[in-house]
Amino acid sequence: MGKRTGVRGRVWGTFGPTIVRLDEPVQPMHVNLRAGSVMALSNTATGRLFAAYMPPKVIAFAREHDLTLQGRNAEPQSRSQYEALVEETRRHGLSRTLGQPIAGIDAFCAPVFDSAGNLVLGITAMGPSASFDGDWDGAVATALKRCAEEVSARLGHMRP
Repeated sequence: MGKRTGVRGRVWGTFGPTIVRLDEPVQPMHVNLRAGSVMALSNTATGRLFAAYMPPKVIAFAREHDLTLQGRNAEPQSRSQYEALVEETRRHGLSRTLGQPIAGIDAFCAPVFDSAGNLVLGITAMGPSASFDGDWDGAVATALKRCAEEVSARLGHMRP
């Protein structure tokens, strides 16, 4: 996905989508992430992916605590705005953020499913907005979706 793109693996932890692995890019990005970091549901690609594919009861509980994860500079999001972003994720089969929650950083997150069709992992690619292909059908999105589909297939997931 390119030398400037960071790839991260995330799973659902006790408090929400949690980073479990980081593959650092060759060129450093100005983001403060590490294994164990919990991602906000509403303003991160990872959070939106989990909001789209996790059971609604689980997400409702996590959403109550989401404001503390968004950060001081996050703009409040209405319920309808939030639901539109979650629906956009389902429609495209991956989530995207452009310049949020960190200005100048874009990201996609693709789902990995197990044999029962449960979301088990999100694979996130992120990079500087100036060099990151943020198009839904662009090179990053296409490669990321293909990667997530291959991992899902290894876990026994059959595409519908």
